[in-house]
Amino acid sequence: MIGYDLIFLPFQLVRRLFAWQRDYDETFNPPDSGDEAWWDNHEREKNAIAKALHDALGSNTRVKVF
Repeated sequence: MIGYDLIFLPFQLVRRLFAWQRDYDETFNPPDSGDEAWWDNHEREKNAIAKALHDALGSNTRVKVF
């Protein structure tokens, strides 16, 4: 984990990642919106963000998702 302010990322990518994290956090507190379709979309967005991070950071950087 590294703070967004410690690496150069396009602002739109930071906003997208932050929104993804916020949506995930909301599944553990009301309004719990984590139905099957929500999780499928969340997983697709996770993979798209990982690819965008890899593209932004360059091919010498490994991006891992869990």
